[in-house]
Amino acid sequence: MPSKLKTFLSAWIYLGWFGCVYFAKTDWSFVSLIFPLISWILMCLVFGLDRHLLVRILVLFFIGMFFDCAAEYLKLIQLNDLASVRWLPVWLISIWLLFISSLPLLQSLFKKKYFLASLLGAVFGPLSYRAGSQFGLLEMNGTRALIIYSIFWAIYIPSAIYWLGQRSKSNESH
Repeated sequence: MPSKLKTFLSAWIYLGWFGCVYFAKTDWSFVSLIFPLISWILMCLVFGLDRHLLVRILVLFFIGMFFDCAAEYLKLIQLNDLASVRWLPVWLISIWLLFISSLPLLQSLFKKKYFLASLLGAVFGPLSYRAGSQFGLLEMNGTRALIIYSIFWAIYIPSAIYWLGQRSKSNESH
């Protein structure tokens, strides 16, 4: 059963991204929070969440949110949104919550393949933002923004995988 749930979680994360983007273009952007909620439920069913793992995942969430806030402040990106929660739009918060629910899945897929995780992060992280710009949700301001986002994701993904893996190893030894 967990294998089927992992497959469903993977598909749900991709569908959820499109759902968050879709609702971002409406007056109903808060509905985008449903996608990460369901994803978190699936993540808990597949991987279980002890307190330490939950804290690590939430720290990774806040790192990502801080990075996007800083990028907006530094004018690397410009967010086009009607429904913001003081500092970032609801749809972007939803996407981050959705993404971090995929981290245990990514950790189980990549394990110690940090170079591959870094390479994929460097390519697909910024592409996700570029896709968001195609939907009119944000603007990436130039090549510099793409490079900085590529560097961020090249570091973020393997670091997250490593950190989550360390937690798993220390749990196994107890």
